[in-house]
Amino acid sequence: MFLFEEVEKKGERGLAITGYSGKTRVLSVPECLENECGEKLPVLEIAAHAFDGREDLEKVELSKTIRALRAFSFFNCKALREFTLWDSVEDYYDGSLRQCLVLSHINVHFEKEENYQIVRDILGDSDRRLQFHLYFSESSLNMNTASVVTSSGAATSSREKADSYERNGTASSSTKELSLLFPGYVDKVREDTMARQIHDTIDGCGYSYRQTVGRRRIDLRLYDKLFSRAIHDTKGAAVYIALGRLRYPAELLDKAREDYLVFLSAEDCFSISLLISDEEWEWIEFYMDLQLFSEEAVKLALKLLAKYENAELAARFLDYQEKHFAKGQKKLLFDLDEL
Repeated sequence: MFLFEEVEKKGERGLAITGYSGKTRVLSVPECLENECGEKLPVLEIAAHAFDGREDLEKVELSKTIRALRAFSFFNCKALREFTLWDSVEDYYDGSLRQCLVLSHINVHFEKEENYQIVRDILGDSDRRLQFHLYFSESSLNMNTASVVTSSGAATSSREKADSYERNGTASSSTKELSLLFPGYVDKVREDTMARQIHDTIDGCGYSYRQTVGRRRIDLRLYDKLFSRAIHDTKGAAVYIALGRLRYPAELLDKAREDYLVFLSAEDCFSISLLISDEEWEWIEFYMDLQLFSEEAVKLALKLLAKYENAELAARFLDYQEKHFAKGQKKLLFDLDEL
């Protein structure tokens, strides 16, 4: 049961959620609730410290009526892993999602054009690694993500199989979604008392990745250019960055696409081991559709999958093994222009 109080925001009467009585793993905040008089009022905000320190919440879904997350509203939710909200949130107060140490997936639905302030605010409130999945309505597509730059020219050995996958139309939803991972970083402050100076250094590429998000646009070209740093700083994050950009390739230039494919091809054993340990089955299926796996990676995947009850995915890897690495079968390499 939700706890709330009445508020007025910009002349509109509504409710502020102040808490929830009882325990719940999934918290879905509705658009409206009835007050004591039986009057239905819109839920406009989450009050300060409303869910501070909750240990039961694992997933939160906010309605699109919510305009404000007050200070420390979800601070230190120890089990919170996934958070969903809308770009209707105009006011994100300090500490709203801070110290949620296992929070890794944030979903944002967009209805307005060029309105990325909420993404900036959340990123600015955390130095931890965060995976954003952005959903765009038709009315919000007047932005840099509305155009998809496709690859051209002769296919290379690491790209031709992925090209055949893309030609089947599986990636056609790229203009309506984006999956962007922002690595973590460490801001180190060291005081030199003798010189009366303070030295501030930043370790990790996460801060640079955060600078690609502006109030009105996301600089996807700059995001892609940072990939070489991600590979050296945090190879695990680089796997998700590459898969996310290939699956939803808005503004993805030919060179960047090649870089992502080369990395996923060269690091297939590392990548598949990581994805299986994270139980990211959907990303594994997309990876498999790119047809970049070596025989060694397939054997490793089958070995690791034996620990999980995912017979369907194991069967797909067996089919992949039979198709690509059966004895006496030659590996076909061809140029798409010859088809």
